[in-house]
Amino acid sequence: MLITDKFEKYRSVIENSPQLNDKSKPMKELLLWEDSKMNLECYYAPFDYINVDAKIILVGITPGATQMNKALNTANISINEE
Repeated sequence: MLITDKFEKYRSVIENSPQLNDKSKPMKELLLWEDSKMNLECYYAPFDYINVDAKIILVGITPGATQMNKALNTANISINEE
């Protein structure tokens, strides 16, 4: 598996973040882009691991806040266990 440059860019933010619950608001430090006219925001979440040997690729809708917070918590735990 490879870790993309985006993960490394946000690693310290994730490493120092508190544990989040399903209702936690997104951290502004992870904001990738926003469109105030459309009331849209996009935040980084650690879903960017790449398995170069994968035989199947799943394409779908972007994960929501619950999945983002769970991924951030898991990444935080993993980083701090290194």
